[in-house]
Amino acid sequence: MSRLKIVEGGAKPKEYRKKSENDIDLLVCPECDSRASYDVTLGRHIRNGKPVGGNKQTRCANCDHVLWDW
Repeated sequence: MSRLKIVEGGAKPKEYRKKSENDIDLLVCPECDSRASYDVTLGRHIRNGKPVGGNKQTRCANCDHVLWDW
């Protein structure tokens, strides 16, 4: 005799989402259509020998256009 038994009904198994390359959203510069970017921190202060504060920005590496302002 088997210790396992089949139970009828129950919940459906989860449908797993298929990973695709289209899920990734790249930052594209609206002015020059470049995908190269870098992060900058503006207006930082030094307190007790450590940098604090400031505003973060993501800028285009080609034309220096602000893509994201945190």
